[in-house]
Amino acid sequence: MKPWHQRPIEIRNLFNPAFCGLILSRAMTGYEEDDDRGMPFSLALLILPLCLHKETRSILAKGSRSYFLKAIETHPEMLVGFPRRTTDMMSYTFEALGLLIATEN
Repeated sequence: MKPWHQRPIEIRNLFNPAFCGLILSRAMTGYEEDDDRGMPFSLALLILPLCLHKETRSILAKGSRSYFLKAIETHPEMLVGFPRRTTDMMSYTFEALGLLIATEN
């Protein structure tokens, strides 16, 4: 991960740790409403690649709030590039989680 001042302005704006942390926090809070144990760490790594990818986000927003695997079954194109996006977003996810831990949110 490049130091903050060396990142392009677009990356600093879109992958701002506070913005990404807010997305993660809201997703984890929503998950906790259904499961008191909280979200597994492995699932937290999938939040940003799903939420920040425009095509995937629009597919998920249109569908019902059913199982993710059903959404993939009807829209297999969601998986195109997903492993790479997840790997690419991992450092931003860790940075956002670190900020959440530091601010105790």
